[in-house]
Amino acid sequence: MTINLVHKETKKVLKVGDKVSDFRGDQGVITHMSPPKHSGSSGKVVLKYNDDDMGRELFATVINAEFVEVSDGR
Repeated sequence: MTINLVHKETKKVLKVGDKVSDFRGDQGVITHMSPPKHSGSSGKVVLKYNDDDMGRELFATVINAEFVEVSDGR
């Protein structure tokens, strides 16, 4: 099984390096992703908002995204 981070509205698969907006409309770049460790978790992403920013760890829902399991065809 593979786990992808998917934007809830556009259904686009998000990857490290993608520019996204948070719920405030502020744009940042995804620098790290942590899929959920159990069913009650939504997983987290780290966004870097500017060059001086070390990054902020946020729940995936803050960028309107969710981690989705997809079959890898095995």
